[in-house]
Amino acid sequence: MEQKSRGLSKNTIYLRQTAISRFLEFTGQQVDYRRVGKSRRNKALPLSREEFETLYFQLLRHTNLRNRALVALFLFCSLRPADVLSLTWADVQLGNRSGTLFHHETQRFIPLCAEACLHLINYTQGEKKDPTQKLMNIGRHNAAYLVEKHFGVQATKLRTTFEYCLIQSGFSDPLIAYLLGRKIPDKAFYLPDPPELSRLIQRAWATEYPVIATR
Repeated sequence: MEQKSRGLSKNTIYLRQTAISRFLEFTGQQVDYRRVGKSRRNKALPLSREEFETLYFQLLRHTNLRNRALVALFLFCSLRPADVLSLTWADVQLGNRSGTLFHHETQRFIPLCAEACLHLINYTQGEKKDPTQKLMNIGRHNAAYLVEKHFGVQATKLRTTFEYCLIQSGFSDPLIAYLLGRKIPDKAFYLPDPPELSRLIQRAWATEYPVIATR
């Protein structure tokens, strides 16, 4: 009840339950999943560390640079298919370790962590892109289909994993809502500048999924 009164979405509450359940499992305690409710069967679970490691190395070996960038945008930026397809190259600012995407519908800057930058830089192949050109020239339904076809994972599961990673790392509720493009609770919150936010997100990934830190 307390969580609902703070304006958390059902999915955020569910992911917090998942985080607690995984911690209890890790410490060897028994988990009664009946207490989590039916939503556990209906929602996409975040990637486990083993699943993430499999996907991560599969991503690095995949030869199609567009598909790699597409997975990176779903996983490391938590974009929806419609978000990805609305982007042009004018909306993308890339650095070696950080960058931003500008989302016109919500008028917000989306930070790019080092992992996301890596795959987008590879996608450009060192070419200067036409600012008016679409970042991904594919159909909306094709975006999610391509991810599932080539990597065996649903795009919604990647977005869920992003949120789970932030929850595990202690990001504030309003900041998570901002990053996921949801309605932000009506209260002031600290929003780091894009380079700092990119570093914090990269650190969160490396903490929850250590294979990133070892590459």
